[in-house]
Amino acid sequence: MKSMKIIKLDQVNSTMDYAKKLARGGAPEWTVVTANKQTAGRGQFKRKWISPPGGLYFSVVFRPKLPAAHLPKLTLLGVMSIAQTLNKLYKLPVKIKWPNDVLVNNRKIAGVLVESEIEGERVKWVVLGAGINVNTDIFDLKRAVRIPCTSLKNELNKTIPEGKLLKEILSEMKKHYKLINKACS
Repeated sequence: MKSMKIIKLDQVNSTMDYAKKLARGGAPEWTVVTANKQTAGRGQFKRKWISPPGGLYFSVVFRPKLPAAHLPKLTLLGVMSIAQTLNKLYKLPVKIKWPNDVLVNNRKIAGVLVESEIEGERVKWVVLGAGINVNTDIFDLKRAVRIPCTSLKNELNKTIPEGKLLKEILSEMKKHYKLINKACS
């Protein structure tokens, strides 16, 4: 497996946009962009993803060897990796709301977005972006969004180290990604 390069930013419009620019410029697979805050984070259908400090916002560049028809598997890779990590580390009742949301106690805690560039049937690159409400102030978040949401801090009544969480999620992603590439090649 290729080594990982992590780019840590204090603030960015969107880790997804930043990573897509890197992907177009030839960034290697497993280039990861993280930010403490996003000013223009987004989810599926260009919905705004509120990204205040305290959340974990990251995007990963992939260069999969799989047909374009199999790209939805990468969204599943993201939500499964997050859900399994939250369950493993914190024993939370995690559910996946198809296709791209992670719920805890029926409230949204994370979302995944996948964007790619395809040439014919060949996938040139994929960027998987995720936003996780880790140490996010839920009171402020509930005022900004209309859907039931939560954070790890809210669920566990303690501050969570975001770096450790990111490391564990990326480790899960690597395992699943290897299996997806093997099954589709």
